[in-house]
Amino acid sequence: YQEGRGTVAHRWRSDDRTCLYSASKTFAALAVGICQEEGRLSIEDKALDFFPQYRDIASAGSEDITLRDLLHMCSGKLFSMFDVPWDSPVLRQTDWAELFFRLHVTAKPGTHFWYSNPSTYLLGRVVECVTGQNLRDYAKPRLFDKLNIFNPQWHTCPQGHTLSYSGLYLTTEELSRLGRLLL
Repeated sequence: YQEGRGTVAHRWRSDDRTCLYSASKTFAALAVGICQEEGRLSIEDKALDFFPQYRDIASAGSEDITLRDLLHMCSGKLFSMFDVPWDSPVLRQTDWAELFFRLHVTAKPGTHFWYSNPSTYLLGRVVECVTGQNLRDYAKPRLFDKLNIFNPQWHTCPQGHTLSYSGLYLTTEELSRLGRLLL
């Protein structure tokens, strides 16, 4: 893409919407930034403060995790996903925020990078807590509409919360609009 010259692309197949997998995380992180800009949260806020119902079951150290730690994937919870098999009924029946807080903290929050889907999932849940909307619905008028991305589809967990870390479906051209915005 060059300013004033448009987009140049060559496709080997149609530009259908497809799952962006971890590129979905960028949209989630931007939504958190928009929430901060709107004064709804600070990235220095403690994640557990948004989920007081899990304070009693949270593993030791969970109370120290900030939204910044989640954005940096430095929560101290060294799990790529929840510590439960994918086919376990626990994933269908338990709130994933609860699963996150039950995970053990094995490194001091903010000090150790660990690529973590649960961290980004929890960020989406925080957006939901402060806006009363799921991540996709909150981001639609503030981000997707501004990028002329009509009706984006974003998968949810069994409890109906936006996955945040994956599951967003866009065309490559629609995704490129975010790249141009960030440039």
